[in-house]
Amino acid sequence: MEIVAGLTDALIRPEPDTPALSVAEILTARGWQHTTDEAGTQTLLSPDGTAQAELRVSPAIGVTGWQFTAAFRHGEYGPEGLLWRADFRETTPPHLLAAFTAAVCHPAAVLRARFDHVSSPHVSVDEEFVIGDAMVAAHKQRLAHARRLRPRPVQHAPGAAIPAPAPTAGATAGPTR
Repeated sequence: MEIVAGLTDALIRPEPDTPALSVAEILTARGWQHTTDEAGTQTLLSPDGTAQAELRVSPAIGVTGWQFTAAFRHGEYGPEGLLWRADFRETTPPHLLAAFTAAVCHPAAVLRARFDHVSSPHVSVDEEFVIGDAMVAAHKQRLAHARRLRPRPVQHAPGAAIPAPAPTAGATAGPTR
């Protein structure tokens, strides 16, 4: 859920003026192991071995995009006990890919309902009695922040004529169906 929230927050914010960090820059700063093979495919593995990001490069067609996977373990032959996978094409806007990547490796604890978790050695559970209130407050804070960043609509003076959009090439006058 927090990964989806990070991506949707980036969708409603204006695109940043500065270039986004690359997936490799974000993940290596968080301690992910980074390797590159002879074809140029980059693989980044989380410190606990449960998440992997891979920039796939095909000798025939070039860069195909990023694939993120989460599993109980990533072994020699790929993910074992796959939990989820996300694929991004090479045309994905860099700021959206960066937002998703940052959400994947964010170190903050994830709020969950008391019994809503999978038994795993990678999950720790702590007592939490106001989790509903905390989740609602965090959601409201995210929405308020996103609203502050949203571009404002252009305001026209009262009674001023709003210009009609210019016709597109090949447009005809009169009603159309």
